[in-house]
Amino acid sequence: VGGWGSHGLTVYKMLIKARGGGDFLSEHYRQAACGIAISDTAREACALFVEAEDHLGVEEFPEALRKATLAVDSFRAAGDSRGTADALRLSVLASLGSGSAHLLAEAGRLAWAELERRRAEKDKLGEAKMLVSIAEACTDLEGRGRAEAVTAAKEACAIGKHEGEKRLEVMALLALASVHVAKGSRDKPGAEQALQAASEARELAQDLDDRRKEAESLHAMAEAKAICTSLEDALESADEAMDFYLELKDKRMEAFELLRMASWNLALGQHARALSDAEDALEIYQMLQSPMEVDALRAVFQAHLARSDLRKARLVAAEAFRRFREQGKKEAQVQACTMLIEMYVKADRIDEALSSAQQGLKVCKELGDQARQVSMLVVVARMRFRLAQLSKALVTGRDAFDLMLQLKGSDGKAVSKDKVDLMQVMADSHVNQGDPEAALELVTEMKEHFQQIEDGQGLASSLLLSSILQLRLGKADVATQLANRAQSLFNEEGDMKGEADALKTLGELYWKKSEFKAAVRMGERARALYREVEFTDGELACMYMISENAVRLSVQEGAK
Repeated sequence: VGGWGSHGLTVYKMLIKARGGGDFLSEHYRQAACGIAISDTAREACALFVEAEDHLGVEEFPEALRKATLAVDSFRAAGDSRGTADALRLSVLASLGSGSAHLLAEAGRLAWAELERRRAEKDKLGEAKMLVSIAEACTDLEGRGRAEAVTAAKEACAIGKHEGEKRLEVMALLALASVHVAKGSRDKPGAEQALQAASEARELAQDLDDRRKEAESLHAMAEAKAICTSLEDALESADEAMDFYLELKDKRMEAFELLRMASWNLALGQHARALSDAEDALEIYQMLQSPMEVDALRAVFQAHLARSDLRKARLVAAEAFRRFREQGKKEAQVQACTMLIEMYVKADRIDEALSSAQQGLKVCKELGDQARQVSMLVVVARMRFRLAQLSKALVTGRDAFDLMLQLKGSDGKAVSKDKVDLMQVMADSHVNQGDPEAALELVTEMKEHFQQIEDGQGLASSLLLSSILQLRLGKADVATQLANRAQSLFNEEGDMKGEADALKTLGELYWKKSEFKAAVRMGERARALYREVEFTDGELACMYMISENAVRLSVQEGAK
């Protein structure tokens, strides 16, 4: 069903939502609007910018985006290239905060277009601002998109350094750090680069005596340390950032830092501390009437789950759903439903999990959010599979797949993981009905779909599942070819867990073919990757595979 506070764009969007204020340029444009030698159009543009940044500061993202878009048009009409660039940056930040992949893609497209204009006019500072915005807009992309984000952030850093614009260089370094941590635990070298960038940003912020940017740099260092050094180190940097936010009397960022600290304390098994941090964050967000309240509620919920206090976890989620329904907050209702589903699954109360998923699906339909409908349909299908309602699971799965095909552009990419989950559920349903051929036919259809939309991870997942099904059908050689292709693709995509799964499957295939030496080799490689991503179950399975095949190899070589 998914958790909260994972690394990657989820955290970066949370940071944008939490910090508010954009680049904190309202005062500059407020003073500019009061100038004597300024046109009415420019004055209007400045006023719109101030309004947009104010809306961003209180997490009113749709209105912030609307005002920022109007400000872009007005600044452009007034011939103010600096204002145009600043307003476009604001529109990217508002789009990030909104959580809409479609809006973010559109904001990124506008930033690319403005970048070309700034380059044509040899406006280096405007160019650097657009490069930072592009890096921020592309943070969640894979493959070439992420490479472009890294390149953009580095170019912006170089321009800031060359032009002696330390504040701009700090912005670029923090954007670079965000891109590097986007893969989370899958990319420790990237996290090390993020830590270096964030540390440089902190030094520059100290030179500027900019307490806010120093705090943001410390937070970025904490996010990187959580991946490449230790969670204890992350908490230490977060504590330093917290001191700054207390000094600045910034309640939103104080709450956000508490939220992240709750996540890391939870991962360390310090459940009581995690619950305390989460409850403190929740109290602040409720006082601020912030949409981040639901994130804090999830943190409280997760802390209760970790303590195996399912009763309190259920009370938190059920009360949240009731209150959000009374307030008409439909998106928050969906989040509360996912908490209830997670709790019921953990309690093995699958009937009630299905009921909560159906309630969540109803709210998603009321929202008109097709991407979320797909996600909830996948959950409904999985619950029906768990209840052995195989025919119903397949019908629900087909409904989800048909809806997926209607999604375009960024919304289609947003449900990539849902497609993989759905493929697995439907294939399992066919297999449990005694029809592995139908499962293979479905997976082949999905494989062609992933190829068509150039979804590397989806394609790798479909290849691996095809391999497992071919093995079930007794075609070990075909299965081996498919698993090898899957392993290569997962490696290209930087998906260490997926690559480990493929290597483990290869080990099982070699074991079945009595190629024990190759099985041991695959098992050792898979185990190393599982250890890297801290997936204990996979590591234990590989240890068993290695020991069993080592014994058989010893017998085989002794016979020679």
